[in-house]
Amino acid sequence: MDQMPTTPVTPAAEARTLAATEIPEALEELGSKHEYVNDVVQWCESSYQSGDKKLVLKQTKEYLVDALEVVAKEVETTAAKLLRFLALQNDAVEGLSLELDVVRERLALAKAKNAAKRLETLCPARTREEAQPRLEVLDDASRSEHMCTVGNYEPVLSRRLGGFDAVGAAL
Repeated sequence: MDQMPTTPVTPAAEARTLAATEIPEALEELGSKHEYVNDVVQWCESSYQSGDKKLVLKQTKEYLVDALEVVAKEVETTAAKLLRFLALQNDAVEGLSLELDVVRERLALAKAKNAAKRLETLCPARTREEAQPRLEVLDDASRSEHMCTVGNYEPVLSRRLGGFDAVGAAL
């Protein structure tokens, strides 16, 4: 009774098994099928020239159909193994990408903590003075001291605005 092959426990072990044994064996098997097809073609050529042509033609078709079916199955098997190997490699690369992101975040956090500690040692904590109010209410006496006078601006403004009286009249 055939035993079931043991499957690798981890994806890395499965990838190693595929790369070391299964894929090379599948490619070797595919190469042997190529030789088999060449042998069939050689037999057909030699038999066609020396034997019953109708019988050889019929037999050639059967052999080639069988040979191509076997080759197609081998190509399918090899392709499936290669696809699985590539999928395992892709998963491994994506996992490494996630791990690198975590390391990058940890490094940034460590840099920020280190910079905060160094800044703390360079600049000791200061005591804060009570904040002065920013808005100062002025009485009448101090208002004239701090405020500038505008003067009589109405005649100048009237003259400047009068320049716009003719705008739009020609429309």
